[in-house]
Amino acid sequence: VVFNNLIEQLKKVGKDKVGLSFFFDDNNINIKNMEEMLLLLKNCSEIAMFAAKVQDKDGLIKLLTEWKKRLQNLKVNEKLLVPGGWSGLTTTGSILHIIEKKENGKYDFITCNGGKGLEYHPSCGSDDDGTPPKMKYKTCIRLNGIDKSKMEDIGFWTMFFSLWVKRPP
Repeated sequence: VVFNNLIEQLKKVGKDKVGLSFFFDDNNINIKNMEEMLLLLKNCSEIAMFAAKVQDKDGLIKLLTEWKKRLQNLKVNEKLLVPGGWSGLTTTGSILHIIEKKENGKYDFITCNGGKGLEYHPSCGSDDDGTPPKMKYKTCIRLNGIDKSKMEDIGFWTMFFSLWVKRPP
């Protein structure tokens, strides 16, 4: 139902809208791309729901085991969307990450954030002398060629997930 509604909305918007070219191919909706995006979102939401149920260290170990299995099962050029962020005493934030498996046991890791914490991203006052002064932030940061041993390191993912899975005291 949601998928059909999305298709109908995209038909109304049209392919000339900025950022929607991924979903269109020669004036037709590219169903393959939409299916890939839907699968990415489904897998991401499964991990997020799994993580939301974590209450103790045993739950965290189950989450990490499931996560590592998904990461190791990626095929070359496949992607995973990863929910991320933090839950602190005074602030919380949500971030989305993208992992893409490359050849030779390498991975690319992209962090996407347009909300809280953006002030920690690279920024500049303007594009050039012709644009008005306005802070512009790089909302996506990409790290290429990360070794398999680092990307699949359980210590990293323990820290990564515990930033937002845990509840502040």
